[in-house]
This record gives sequence, structure tokens and C-alpha cells, in this order.
Amino acid sequence: MSKKPHKVEEAATPYTAKKPVQAALAPAQPRPSDDAAFQRVTEKIFAERKELLRKLAQ
Repeated sequence: MSKKPHKVEEAATPYTAKKPVQAALAPAQPRPSDDAAFQRVTEKIFAERKELLRKLAQ
């Protein structure tokens, strides 16, 4: 014979979802977009991209 209960009882307290623990924030680091060298490189890349797209459109 099965010894399992015929009916599952409700939990005494409602389920509360666990909140994720926030990781300790790393010290603020300078963003790459603030770097002058980074700005120059991205400007060059986007200029080349625009030029290639213009040539492709012809």
C-alpha cells in the first residue's frame, strides 16, 4: 500500500522569492569613451566605414 498522503497540504507561509545579492561594486574605472586615443580610433573607424558604404552604394 502507498503511504503517500492523499492530499498535499498548503505551505504554512507564502513563498517569497529570494532577491539576488548584488555583487560588490567595482571601483569606478574611466570609460573608454573618455579617452582621447579611443576617440581618435573610433572616429577613424567610422570614417572608413562611411567611405566603404558610400563606395558600395555606387
